[in-house]
Amino acid sequence: MTQNSIDQYNQRKLLESANRIIVKVGTAVSCQGEEWWRAFANELKKFGTSKRRFVLIVSGAREFGNRQLQTESIQAGMDEERHHKTYCCRGQTSLTALTVSILADVGIDAAQLLVRYSDVVSTEENVAITTLLDDLVTSGAMPILNEDNFSGKGIKKDWDNDQLTAWVAKLWKADLVVFLTDIAGVFDADPQHVATATLLRNPSISDLKKMRFHASEQPTKYGRGGMASKARAASTIASNGMASVIMNGIEIRPLLRLSSGVNCTVVLPLSKQSVRATQPFENGEFA
Repeated sequence: MTQNSIDQYNQRKLLESANRIIVKVGTAVSCQGEEWWRAFANELKKFGTSKRRFVLIVSGAREFGNRQLQTESIQAGMDEERHHKTYCCRGQTSLTALTVSILADVGIDAAQLLVRYSDVVSTEENVAITTLLDDLVTSGAMPILNEDNFSGKGIKKDWDNDQLTAWVAKLWKADLVVFLTDIAGVFDADPQHVATATLLRNPSISDLKKMRFHASEQPTKYGRGGMASKARAASTIASNGMASVIMNGIEIRPLLRLSSGVNCTVVLPLSKQSVRATQPFENGEFA
């Protein structure tokens, strides 16, 4: 059996054996339009069973709002924070309406949750959100989470939907986390600037730690997480005993492509990595 065949087999088994799956849909992916969402909704319906449940974390509120307001005038003198909140509030409504209606068309009920960083550091809120997620899933609803961009309370500099994903994975005791982005996975250098950059198929936490020096921490064209944020989140997820995948989700039917062995980055739990590491990032794990 070739290495590629082994990778394909492991990816298929990873998906088939997982009962609690979190899919983080990046902004570049969520903005692909109705055709993409309809194909993805059908995948969720196909792969979901009474035992296999999904939680979605969907980015894109600001970009949806930006597209909605680009032909409309914005109040003169409005600072960047006010612009951001305006875009996010308008965009969150459009994004939620799109996803909820398309999921409903295939028979999936959805429930929207907005989470603040202050919820993460509150033991009481940790318990409340864990209970709520379990209750929603048990009742047959698919939770859709996003960071709360509106209230302005409990903001943390490095807090974004990638870090929210890592936190929810630990809270909900997920078996697998899938990051859908606009690139094939984690590379050993920035593929946009280095022609010889190589995709890391099974990086260790140590490898991911080094990626902080290669991947840009700056906001991307669509969102503000970037690959460095995903590498950090994947490292946290691995440290907490869970597997994650970082893959290109622009093409339709990403779950089917994952099970078919598409080229991507698979980060195994720390206990299954050949290279052991200690705490990968400062404050990299959540309480």
